[in-house]
Parts: sequence; C-alpha cells; structure tokens
Amino acid sequence: MYKILIVLSAIFFSGCGLYLVETTPPEETPIVQKQVEPSSVSPPESIRPTKQDHLKSIIEKADIQLIEGKLNLAYDNYLKALEIDSANIPATIGISKYYLKNSNFSQAFISLDKIVDNIAHTRYAPEFFYLYIQSSISQSGWDNVQLKKIENAYYHALPAYGNKPELYHYMGLICKQYFQYNRAKTFFSKVASFQSPYSDAAYDLINEIKTLEQCQSCGYPQKLPLISQITRADMTYILHHELEIHTLLNRYTKDWHKPSPQKAKDIEHHPLKREIEALLSVHLQGVSLFPDQKFQPEMPLTRADFSQIIFEIINRIEPQTVKEFTFSNKQAIADILPSQKFYRAILFCTRYQIMSPLETGGFDPYGPVSGADALMSIRTLKNFFIKKS
Repeated sequence: MYKILIVLSAIFFSGCGLYLVETTPPEETPIVQKQVEPSSVSPPESIRPTKQDHLKSIIEKADIQLIEGKLNLAYDNYLKALEIDSANIPATIGISKYYLKNSNFSQAFISLDKIVDNIAHTRYAPEFFYLYIQSSISQSGWDNVQLKKIENAYYHALPAYGNKPELYHYMGLICKQYFQYNRAKTFFSKVASFQSPYSDAAYDLINEIKTLEQCQSCGYPQKLPLISQITRADMTYILHHELEIHTLLNRYTKDWHKPSPQKAKDIEHHPLKREIEALLSVHLQGVSLFPDQKFQPEMPLTRADFSQIIFEIINRIEPQTVKEFTFSNKQAIADILPSQKFYRAILFCTRYQIMSPLETGGFDPYGPVSGADALMSIRTLKNFFIKKS
C-alpha cells in the first residue's frame, strides 16, 4: 500500500511540473495594413446626389441664412439656385423675401411676377400670393387686367393669412391707389380691428379718404374718381384727357377728322365745353348731338352706353379685331340677350377685361358707371391698343 502511494505522488508532481515550466511565447508576426485604393466605380444611380438634391440643399442653406439675418449670403445662394432653375418657386419666394427685407418692393414684385401664372395649384400658393400683394404696392399705372390678378392673389392668400392685419393693409393701399375708395375703407377698417401696429395708420388712411370724398375745393380731376355715375360730359373729359383720343386716332388711322358739326345749343356755359366740342369733331355716335342739336351734357351714362362707346372706338382703330371676334355660349352673360343692341359690345369689353361683369355673373347693363371704373377701363383700353400695335 505504501508503495502504491509513493508511485501516485510521483506521477502527480511530475504532471504539475508541466504547468510550472516557463515557456517562451512564439514571435508575433506584424500585421501589415493594406492600403485600400479609392474605388473608381461610381455609386449606384439610386444613391447618387441629383441636381434636385443639390438645388434643395442650396435653398435650405439660404433659408437658414435669411432667418439668421445673413442676408447677403442668403441672396448669393438664392441667386445660385435660380441660375440652376430660373422658375424655381422656393428660390423665387426666398429672394423676394430678401428684397422685401431691404424695402426693395419693386424688385421683389419683378421676381414674383415672372412665375405668378404657375403658382395657383401648388402648396406654395398662400405664401407666394401674400408676398405678391405686399410687393404690389410699388406698382403704378395698372389696368383692370392687372387688378384682377391682385384680386385672385388676395383670395389665394386669405385662408392662410386672414389673421394678419398686413394682408388687409396692403390690399387697402392698392385699392386706394386705384380709386376704389369704399373698398379701401373696408380693408383699413379690418386692419383697425386687430389692434396692431398698423391700426394708427389705418385710421389715418380712412380719414384721408373721407377728407378727399368731402373736399369742396378739389378740382375736377380729383373729384372725377369719386363720381358715382358719370355723365356724357364726364365721358368727353375722360376720352379727351385720359384716353387722348385725338392722338390715338392720329397714330392708328388718318381718316377720322371731319368738319365739326353745328355747335351744341346747351353747352355754352358748361365747365367742360372745350372737351365736349373736341369730342364732337371725332364723330363718335355715343357722344354726338341729338336731333335737336343739344348735347345734354348731364345725362347719366349706363354701363351699356359706356361699353358701346368703347366698342365703337375699338372698331374705328382695330376693325379687324372686331370683325374676327367670336364668342361661345359659355361666355354668355346672364342679364343680357343677343337681341339687345349692346350685346356684342358688352361681350367684347368683358372678354378683354376692359369692363368687368358683376360678382353675381351678370353685367347690370342699365346700372351706373362710376368715375373710378371708367378711368380703370380707359387704362385697360390703352394697354389693349399697345398690345395690338
């Protein structure tokens, strides 16, 4: 037994010795890092940056710079974006904001007006048209066509900006500039209801319009836009001074001047005698003498009368345009009939926006023509001839 224990002990200690022997670790082979050459293979088409991605990145950067007040940097980036895509809506909106922040209303309007016809059905419409209205206060000499654009812009901006007094402030300024005094007062009253920084200016503008409306010492040109229904005498003034009909006829046709008819019996002491006699020499049927040789200067003109006079002038200068004029049932107006003598004249004037139908869809042919409406129609007529020439 003793011998067996000695043998087992010897085996045990010899086995442990294997673990107590100090061994030398093998030499480490250094790992050589491979230099990876840049791949000459382009990334897949699906992840490659596109022109639109690049454009979007530029505009987003410009938008942040504009908010941070880094106006010149923002301007440079908006300009860069427009060089890539001249009709880009966000870039156009951005650069117009830059101009407005610098009180450059005219340049903002020019930028926006370039793409105004492409905006109505986009998600940018409310903001775009709000800026369009704001920048429009810099414009002058507009006609009915251009004012119609502003009206459309207002209705596009209204859902998103109806709680901002600025929208009504700018619309009031435009209406005031183009003789729509009652509408201007309505807009300024809306501004005043907000109790905003614009309120004091709104009250001042309302009082300014009221003063003008009640002015006793104002001359005829100042009072003309305030007349609720013009007369035949007023029409001669408008055609002589605003349309400059003699210059117009001389420019477009030479066969117009006929010997002046007999003097009118009832204008001797009329303040517009000179204008009446000047128009009698043009021989327009709508402003000619009656069989008793009287002019009846204070006879009111209706909207139908006005349209016929305008239509007669156009037929004298642009007979081919009148001859080629056609219309469909879709362009019919509710309260006029083909059998009425003024039917064709009204359709022509409304087609070219020289006169506007009512919001109800009718024309109100026997209704009054205000001085403001007459002046705006004449501006539109002048632009009509310019475009045709």
